[in-house]
Formats: sequence, C-alpha cells, structure tokens
Amino acid sequence: MCSAYSSSLCNTADRADPDVLLASGSRPECRAATTGGSVFDLSGNVKELTASRGSGAIPLRGGSYNQSGFGASCDFDWQVVSPSFRFENVGFRCCFSGAAPP
Repeated sequence: MCSAYSSSLCNTADRADPDVLLASGSRPECRAATTGGSVFDLSGNVKELTASRGSGAIPLRGGSYNQSGFGASCDFDWQVVSPSFRFENVGFRCCFSGAAPP
C-alpha cells in the first residue's frame, strides 16, 4: 500500500544532500514495512525496471536520486522504456524474477 511521499526520507533531488546514487539501504528511514520485514528504497535512489505490461514496454517506477519527489511518488506510473534502455539512474531489485535487459 502506498503512503504519502516525504521529501525528507528518501534519496531524491528534493533532499539537501548532493544528488548522488547511494548504496541500497543507506537511508534506513526510506522503507516500506511489510509482514515479512522492511523493503528499502522503493522511492528514490534509482528508478526500477518492473514487470513488462506489453511488448517492448517496461515500466520504470520509484523515481531516482536526481529526480524530484513527484517522480518518486506512488502516483507517478506512466514512464515506460524499451528492453534495451540504459541510464545511470535506473536499476532493478535483486529479487526481480523477469528477464533483465542485457
């Protein structure tokens, strides 16, 4: 379940610190609590490749370290890229079960 975006919790351009990529989990307050434990960095740090919703259209979610909070909010869900897309502010979860772009 989404909650309201807070510019003081996650690594986005809204924070006062330099806009740089951090090691995953570096901001322990940027987490979603679940029954199985916490999931870190769902907003900010890197945009994440998510499960494809159509041929050649992979959604990016979560915003990144160089993007404002609007792009990291739960409501921002319209950005898609091709399977060959590469950029320094894009990553994926280690538990990603799909085929990550080469």
